[in-house]
Amino acid sequence: MVNGGCHLTDYSDRRILGLFYGNIAFKNQRNGQKNGGRKWHFSRKITTAADKNSQDLWQQIAKSPELKDLAKNPLLLVIMLNLHVSRPGADLPDRRVDLYREIIRLQLGDRPLAKKIKLLLPTTQDSERVLQKLALGMVQAKVYTIDKNSLLSQLQTILNGLTLDPKPEDLLTQLEEVSELLVKVDQDYEFVHRYFQDYLAAQEIIETKQQDLLLTHWQETEWEETILMYASLANDVSQFISALLAFNQQLANDLAYKCLQRLKTANRRISPSLEQSITVLQKAVKNPLFQQLEAFLKNGQWREADQETARLMLLIAKREEEGWLDVKTIENFPCEELRTLDKFWVDNSGGKFGFSVQKKVWMDGGGVPGQYDYDVYERFADQVGWRRSGNWLSYDELIFLLDASEKAHLPMWGGGWFRIGVREISFLAQRLVTCNISQI
Repeated sequence: MVNGGCHLTDYSDRRILGLFYGNIAFKNQRNGQKNGGRKWHFSRKITTAADKNSQDLWQQIAKSPELKDLAKNPLLLVIMLNLHVSRPGADLPDRRVDLYREIIRLQLGDRPLAKKIKLLLPTTQDSERVLQKLALGMVQAKVYTIDKNSLLSQLQTILNGLTLDPKPEDLLTQLEEVSELLVKVDQDYEFVHRYFQDYLAAQEIIETKQQDLLLTHWQETEWEETILMYASLANDVSQFISALLAFNQQLANDLAYKCLQRLKTANRRISPSLEQSITVLQKAVKNPLFQQLEAFLKNGQWREADQETARLMLLIAKREEEGWLDVKTIENFPCEELRTLDKFWVDNSGGKFGFSVQKKVWMDGGGVPGQYDYDVYERFADQVGWRRSGNWLSYDELIFLLDASEKAHLPMWGGGWFRIGVREISFLAQRLVTCNISQI
């Protein structure tokens, strides 16, 4: 159930949440009635309430990819549960930045107040400012863990700069034991999740107007999530995105595109002029994103084009870390980007390759979008040349030649990263139907 993280995928995981809720309820009512019959009735009532609350939280997590990803971390799962308890009847935020904001408010403010813990720093904002400066320093150092001596030294420098009095040793103890946003791992310390470090660093950059740091470090992998957090949080990122595009490099264009995606999912109110500016920038970003794929396809480099397609799909779906697309991601894959990818393949292969071509072949063979049918899948694989004499071909055995391959042979989604299986082809077909993408 817990193996490097807690994965909410079956009933047993919901039972974990139920036990957590039951434990909270019993603690809150531990001075309740002790009479035998009344005690049984009381316990039954608590169990029912715990089941109801845990089911509600599980459903919220299950329907949100953002929450589901965070819930893989057991400590974060407990913090999310505490947040759920503190907001009876309310949904958890389903965006990372909103969830982080609420968790930080809970852990640094509401929770200590409810427990009547006297904090060493005067306000919640002071605690957050200390953590922001610490997080930015760790991002600049390209580290996610820090040894105790270095941490105490940084805390002392931060406290001196903010003219705050606590001793760094006492503050560290309180941050670790009360806020639980800093955790000890072996002999070192780190934030409870690396994304909290990126979120706090982005907040510090915004509040101290250090956006130039992002342009200085945009090529460094360790800065990417901080940059994307900045895109989700900042009031106006059009100037920053324009600066990325000015580098006139593919990696900068890809990063600009990711920033625009984060901005679109932020659902922030923006001025009409900014919205128009973002629309213009979005059009400028879209074409460069697919330039490499287009070049491979035009040159007949089908294997390279297949692997580039896989890279782009992971990039667009924000699944680069996982390295594969799950069913939910396919069901929600952006229609415009899917249509663009398919069009490039269809146009450059004369209608022989492409997702819509594969969908037609699969449905002509009896496939029903959104339904599993392994027999149909095997017949499809035989027809498009993924099997030979009943045996599945390895990626290296596929035919990356236009004339020598079967219709719908490609794309295969990159082989070593992930490939089209029975579930993928079925739900991809469903997504193509939903997006009204068909071979004409």
